[in-house]
Amino acid sequence: MKIVHIVRDNYTPLALNGVYKVIDNISKALSDGGANITVCSVAPHVSNEIYHSSHYNHIQFREHPLRFFLDKSFKAFLLSCPKDTVFHFHSVFIPWFLPAVRLLKKHGYKRVVLTPHGQYIDQAMECSLKKKIFFYFFDRKVLKTVDAVQIIGATEENRYITENAKDFYLIPNGCLPSEVEVNEKTRLIFGYMGRLEISQKGLDILLQAFAFYKKQGGLGILKLAGAGPDKLDLEHLCLKIGLKDSVIFAGKIIGNEKCDFLKSCSYFLHSSRWDVLPTGCLEAASCGIPLIVSEETNLKAYIESFKSGFVYPSDGRPVQALADSLFKAEHLFMQKGNYIKCCENAKKMISEELNWYRIVKMDSELLYKS
Repeated sequence: MKIVHIVRDNYTPLALNGVYKVIDNISKALSDGGANITVCSVAPHVSNEIYHSSHYNHIQFREHPLRFFLDKSFKAFLLSCPKDTVFHFHSVFIPWFLPAVRLLKKHGYKRVVLTPHGQYIDQAMECSLKKKIFFYFFDRKVLKTVDAVQIIGATEENRYITENAKDFYLIPNGCLPSEVEVNEKTRLIFGYMGRLEISQKGLDILLQAFAFYKKQGGLGILKLAGAGPDKLDLEHLCLKIGLKDSVIFAGKIIGNEKCDFLKSCSYFLHSSRWDVLPTGCLEAASCGIPLIVSEETNLKAYIESFKSGFVYPSDGRPVQALADSLFKAEHLFMQKGNYIKCCENAKKMISEELNWYRIVKMDSELLYKS
C-alpha cells in the first residue's frame, strides 16, 4: 500500500509542531508494517536541506504564489502516483487543499482522507470570524469531497464535522513506548512541555492554581519547557502572583533534552481550555510520568481506566479544581509504593492502548480501508 501524507510548510518532526510529530510517528509505524510512505510538504519557500528519514520518503514542492492554485510540479507529482494510492491531508484552512482533493477525486483516486488535528473544535472556531468565513467557502467543501475524516478526540465531533463529512472516525493519536524505566523521585516536580500560549493551553489557569497550591503549603516546584508567543506574559504573571522562586522556564527543548526533562518530572501538567490529544501528555506517560490534565485533553477515559493520573473539570472553578488535583498528587507522591504503581500504569496506558502500532492498525482498517 502506498500512502502519501500531505502537509504545508517546511516539514520536520524536530520542530515544536505536534502535527509534524504525528506524521513522523504514523509514517514510521506504517513503514514498519510494510507500507510505502511518502511525506509531501508544500512550502512557500523551498528549503535546500529538507528533513530525511530512514523509514519513509520526504519530498517538497513550492507553494503556488496564489495559494488558491496548485504549483505545476506538485500537481504533476499527485497525478503520477498509482491509482490505489491513499492521500492523507493534514491540518485545515489551507486554500490549495480544495483544488488538490478535487483533482485527485476527478482523476479516480479512490481514497482521499483528512485529519483536521482539532482545528474545528467549537472554541477554536467561535473566536474567529475569519475562520468561519474561510470554512464556509473552502474547508466545508474539502470535508464534503474527501472520503473520510479522522477526529482525534471526542470534542471534535461537532456540527462542522457531522454536517459535512461523508464519514468520520474517532482514531486517537499514539506514542511509541519508551525504554525509560520507572524509578523513585526524590523531589516533587510538576512539569509542562509544549507551546507557551495562554488562551488555548490554559497556562494562566496552571500558574494561578500552582500559586494557590504553594500559598497553602504545597511542596512542589513547577518547570515549564517550550517556546511561544506568551512567554513574557507568563514570566510577568509569575512575578505578579509570587511564583518567582517556584517556577523554572526551561526554554525550548528538542531531541534527548525532552527525555531528560520528562525524566526529571514527577507529574506532567496540561491545562488546555480546548485540545484533542496533546502529544506532550502521551510522551510523558510513555516515560512513566503520571498526568494531571483538564477534561478538554480528551484523556479522561484513558487515565481513569488505567489509573494513571488525575483529571480535573475545567468548567466552573478550574483554578480551584486544578489546585485540588495538585494536592492529591502530592499526597500520592508521598506514598512511594502507590506513586510508583501510578507511574507504571502511565507506561501501561501507552503500551496497551495508545501506542502507534495499535493506532495505525485502526488507520488502515477504518481510514484507509486497506
